[in-house]
Amino acid sequence: MATDRPRMGVPEQRIRALREVELFEGLGLDALSELGELMIEEEFGPGGVLADGEQPVTCLWVLSSGVLAVGPESTHTLARGGVAGEWALLAESRVPMVLKCVQSAQVLRLPLAAWEELCFRRRDIHLEVLLNFVRAVSQQRNNPAQGEDAPPLFPGVATSPRT
Repeated sequence: MATDRPRMGVPEQRIRALREVELFEGLGLDALSELGELMIEEEFGPGGVLADGEQPVTCLWVLSSGVLAVGPESTHTLARGGVAGEWALLAESRVPMVLKCVQSAQVLRLPLAAWEELCFRRRDIHLEVLLNFVRAVSQQRNNPAQGEDAPPLFPGVATSPRT
């Protein structure tokens, strides 16, 4: 049963980070808390590699702080609130990608298996996130850049990290 209260044990900073993510726009506090429970916090130093382009992506990364470079030539960047790997979760497109730290970064990682289990239990979360994804794809359709040259759907905000 959905409530508008955070779940016990989910750090408030994690919920704040998820609120900044355009992909999760429209989700209530209970849904964000449930999503936050499933995410794994990870830290990477400058030059750290989250995805090397060799293996298909099977997770979603949400950038809490720092800057990540996307693509083999680091053509695009993600800032706080940015998302990578959304195609693996929402479009079942398991393709390799390159994702590296430009500066130290904190990320929340959502494994594919955890997302699939959540979608089975909470269709409302799945539908809301899927609608946000479809809106972003629709907006990007007019962009001539395609494939690895296309900018990220959810790049995040270009501001300095919270203190």
